[in-house]
Amino acid sequence: MNKKTFDLELCDLEPLMTPKTKIVTFTHCSNVLGWIVDAKKITEFVHARGAKSCIDGVAFAPHNAVDV
Repeated sequence: MNKKTFDLELCDLEPLMTPKTKIVTFTHCSNVLGWIVDAKKITEFVHARGAKSCIDGVAFAPHNAVDV
């Protein structure tokens, strides 16, 4: 996470991805800070590397439409 913008950045995720990585989990929205993660961008990144993603949308769903 970028400490200035609070964004989840793919450049930080890239070195953590290995051929053994099977799943990446992340939150879709912070109920504390109010920022929303670009779930589509992260999911595409993870899938392109052969892993699956699991998104915690519990804080997002009550406030926006969810497109599964």
